[in-house]
Amino acid sequence: MRNIPFILTAMLLFVLSYVFVYAPEALIPGGDQMNSNRSRALTKMYVDSYRNNTDMMALKPFYSDKVVLEDIHRDTMLMGWQQVHNYWGDTIAVEGQQHISIRTIIAEEQYGLIRGVYIPYQRGLQKNIGMVMFCTWLEWDLEQELIVYQTDYINYPKN
Repeated sequence: MRNIPFILTAMLLFVLSYVFVYAPEALIPGGDQMNSNRSRALTKMYVDSYRNNTDMMALKPFYSDKVVLEDIHRDTMLMGWQQVHNYWGDTIAVEGQQHISIRTIIAEEQYGLIRGVYIPYQRGLQKNIGMVMFCTWLEWDLEQELIVYQTDYINYPKN
């Protein structure tokens, strides 16, 4: 039963991503291929930075100081980079260990959608959350090239 919100969110994001990718630009208000290309490039750079760094501060250049991050599963809304940093902590992963596998990156207009899986890793006695699916929806300020809104759905394991 706990997977129902994840399934509904994933279905909604799938439908939205289908519309953004396959709908003619005439059906998308303000459809602009140049913005879509910029959003796609920024989203890919963000994913590469997340995948290749262990330090949370490596992601700071991607975020507006006034970013809003919503963690759907935990019903949490974070306002500003400092709250995001405090929530996530300093460490993304253990150096030299792959911690995510990206399955899909879709970008259109000022939006980016990332779907993937967290891969389990071990650091001493501490383990990460394990093999867990996630979906992240990014909204970019394309003029400043910063994330201004992020919605995460991470299918956290049951405690």
